Amino acid sequence: SPLEELFTSIAFDREASLANPSNHSRLLRLGGRLVAFVPVTDQQTLSEMLPNQDLKERAGLQFEVSREQPLNEKLSRWLVSYLSVR
Repeated sequence: SPLEELFTSIAFDREASLANPSNHSRLLRLGGRLVAFVPVTDQQTLSEMLPNQDLKERAGLQFEVSREQPLNEKLSRWLVSYLSVR
């Protein structure tokens, strides 16, 4: 999913900044927030659309909050927020 690709990029960037901190500016600074809309159909759950715990830990992100916006009977989009903790 696009959100998993984004988490993977943040994890890779975080690992690169740890390897060479003097020549690297991070994509998401400590204390920064990653906010995204996640589409979810009526046959899916939000939790199955979000990155797994291992990927969240590698990226140094902690889940903060989610809010649902129903679009019609079959589709909603969820606003999700993550906090950079590492």
